Amino acid sequence: MNFGKMQQAVSDLAAMKIRLQGNGDYEGTAAMIEKYGLLSPDLQKDLQKVNSKDIPVDIVFKQGPDVLGL
Repeated sequence: MNFGKMQQAVSDLAAMKIRLQGNGDYEGTAAMIEKYGLLSPDLQKDLQKVNSKDIPVDIVFKQGPDVLGL
């Protein structure tokens, strides 16, 4: 794997996403999802492995009066 190319590709995709969000470009966003939003069978298999192991993928901050008992 070429980590330099991978890092550049991730940076380019992140920049594109931020630009689309900032511009409110719904058509561009739909085109990006159509082009890059596909899961290969191998990736789907790996994601199922992660999900079956209950590995957390997000951090959820619980806050507010109810959490504090107020």
